[in-house]
Amino acid sequence: MGSIAMTAVFGFALAAAPALAGPAVDPVPPEFQGTWNEEREGCGMLVNGTEITITADRIQLYDGSGPITVMSHFPDEKGLIIHADITNQEGGADTASVPFTFFLKADGDELLQEEEDGNRTRYRCPG
Repeated sequence: MGSIAMTAVFGFALAAAPALAGPAVDPVPPEFQGTWNEEREGCGMLVNGTEITITADRIQLYDGSGPITVMSHFPDEKGLIIHADITNQEGGADTASVPFTFFLKADGDELLQEEEDGNRTRYRCPG
């Protein structure tokens, strides 16, 4: 029940409490934003399961998506560490906080993703 409704019910004014929200997260820098795929010719086809889309505040994977909750940018190294609350879209509504570490190659059209089992290189998709 909101504070206006509470006032009507109980007959006295309540002090307005600030809205509870998570900490503000800086937006992902524009050079990291876009759609990336391990195969240039696979862009937009969603057939190889390697396409990701990064926006200012969200990441979309082949099988899930979610808001970015933590973002650290390392401009000197062209690096980015983010955590996102990814909700699985494949047969469930499970959500997990997932870390991602990305580095841009010098040309800005290749994105290196560090993973426990090795690194992945993705290419910027047109558009």
